[in-house]
Amino acid sequence: MTASFDAAENSKMKKICKICGSPIYGGHNKKYCESCLKQVRADQHIKYRAREAAGISRKLGSTDICGLCGNPYSVSSSRQRYCQKCSSISPRPSRRVLPDDYYTSGPSPTGYQQGILYLYGSFAGDSFIVRSAERHYVDAVSPLFKNSTPFLQHNSAEGKKDYWVIKASTRFTFLRKPSLEDISDWTGFLRAFIEIQSCLDLRPRKSRDGTPIRTPRLRVFGARADLEQIMRHIPAAQKKIQDIRTQTGATSAIYYQSPREIVDILDFIDGSPRNDAVWALWENILATK
Repeated sequence: MTASFDAAENSKMKKICKICGSPIYGGHNKKYCESCLKQVRADQHIKYRAREAAGISRKLGSTDICGLCGNPYSVSSSRQRYCQKCSSISPRPSRRVLPDDYYTSGPSPTGYQQGILYLYGSFAGDSFIVRSAERHYVDAVSPLFKNSTPFLQHNSAEGKKDYWVIKASTRFTFLRKPSLEDISDWTGFLRAFIEIQSCLDLRPRKSRDGTPIRTPRLRVFGARADLEQIMRHIPAAQKKIQDIRTQTGATSAIYYQSPREIVDILDFIDGSPRNDAVWALWENILATK
């Protein structure tokens, strides 16, 4: 049976209260836990009364002077600074004028960023989104997103991890999932792809004299068309692509079982930036006898 989807619950993010540091769940504007929020509101009320006593607060319906034309107007909002006539003038001094190419041009992604966008990038409604359970990959592409910051999305599905997200409007036409023909740096692309889409472990077998030993095995997973392209850029002999079944469906994989080839591959893709946690795990596996 398919679990019901609660849109309101799924939209909540795991955050930290800015005052006490306790974990909270809520939307973009939630900053405090319930206990601290009461204190914040009490402090705001005290400050408001102090401004009112000093005569520097503005009440709705009171009269103020327009910041553009100098004529008096009736205050209808705490943020109002202009009379009704001047409010319709565009652009006002407070408005930011955007460059003509603001939505059509941006920084060019590196090969490593292209690998992350290729695997984790997707369109959802009117947004382009990158999401991953590991913050490293979302942080790595965040410089490509104008005026967007990563946030932790609460996953309401039972047993599933929360995941990090960064998104931008589809008006930013330069943000998209690249094709393999777009790859500018295959070394960086492969570093991201293999970090995310591979498994390095130790395979038990027997030596020629029958002694049980374990040797490293690198499996790289992905669509068959992707793996065919990737093999052309990996410094190793061509392999037969294996079709395998997983708990979530079917996929394909390349198996590298020569210790020399595995070391050559990792030496080839090594560079910066990289996910140091993944590389530390690989180094521990390769050091195991």
